[in-house]
Amino acid sequence: MADIDMAKSYVVWNNTIYELAKKYWPGPLTIVVPACERGEVLPPGVMGQDGLIAFRISSHPLAFAICRALGRPLVSTSANLAAEPEPYNIDNVVKMFEQETAQPDIVIDAGELTHRPPTTIVRIIEDKMEVVRRGELLISNY
Repeated sequence: MADIDMAKSYVVWNNTIYELAKKYWPGPLTIVVPACERGEVLPPGVMGQDGLIAFRISSHPLAFAICRALGRPLVSTSANLAAEPEPYNIDNVVKMFEQETAQPDIVIDAGELTHRPPTTIVRIIEDKMEVVRRGELLISNY
């Protein structure tokens, strides 16, 4: 998402999300929450069967610029295949997919990425939070 206002069009917003957003965004925090029933329409496959979506506001200038220019969220998966190391440059990405039948729709060379731990992922249902994956940020369940 480009910003909090955009996120509010797609997810059920609450005080817990607001507090986390204020403290950690833009940055390496992904939040999993119920999609908003009356909000913007999401493409098939973006929302889980349980009605949840994962989103964040990236601190990467290119991801931010694309979201801002589109006026819509940028929908993406991780750049690495399951059980493969994280790619930090275009050569790593190309090599990872060279033997795969399914290929990315597009690969953008934004230069060498900083070597960092993955994003922290939290799930928020109502105002209860659960850490799904510990990453760069140290956040506790509450």
